Amino acid sequence: MPGYDKDWLWRGDDLLSNQAASSELADSAYTAFSTGRAPYNYVLGMPHDGWRAFLPWLIETYKSNSSTIEQEGVQGWYQLNAAGNCVHNGGTTGNTANQLELECYPYQNPHDSIFFSSLLGSSADISVTIGGSMTGT
Repeated sequence: MPGYDKDWLWRGDDLLSNQAASSELADSAYTAFSTGRAPYNYVLGMPHDGWRAFLPWLIETYKSNSSTIEQEGVQGWYQLNAAGNCVHNGGTTGNTANQLELECYPYQNPHDSIFFSSLLGSSADISVTIGGSMTGT
């Protein structure tokens, strides 16, 4: 967002506890994209509703280092564009020195992966099949 002097890509694919896990944003929340002169609104149409079931467990675990699971759930997420699409970065960096981070090329940050998390009240065997191939248990 050039209007905020922010032009970097952070990797957050597997950082469940740091995700903004709220319901859909109100229309007024999107004004940052016009004020910040973003080339496009990369949040619009990307709801985070699936994270809501995990919030009570995450918050309770963070506050008291223990928790109970009140609602089981499974969620999956992935990025829409391959990491290699960021080769021509237009001045964007991966990470930012403004946050005391080691900068890199933006295509070095994201992972071309599909991520899954499960919140279960008891042990279970879980497998994921993508394109006919089992990817994990």
